[in-house]
Amino acid sequence: MTRSDVHFDESLVGPALDTLDVQLAELDNAWYGAPAAIRAGESGFGPPDLLNQAFHPGYAPRAERLRPEAERRLTQYRDLIAAGRDSVEIYRRGDHNGALVFTEIN
Repeated sequence: MTRSDVHFDESLVGPALDTLDVQLAELDNAWYGAPAAIRAGESGFGPPDLLNQAFHPGYAPRAERLRPEAERRLTQYRDLIAAGRDSVEIYRRGDHNGALVFTEIN
């Protein structure tokens, strides 16, 4: 068995998680920066003409249901990144503790 069969390369995991952090920050900025623009656009649907009367009643309830779901997804993304970092630390501690047994034998 080679070393690569039993160890993962932490030098790859850290940068991958850092990339996910950057993507999350971009999503946060886009999502939390967008509501004002979205609300401004929604208020500009126009006068209560036939098109607006047909469009708005279907749009508004769906938009309201979508917002909390999107925020929940951002939280899940954040939680997954944290779980990845925790997993690396758990692996690192386990690997260290396992190696101690071998140093005591020698």
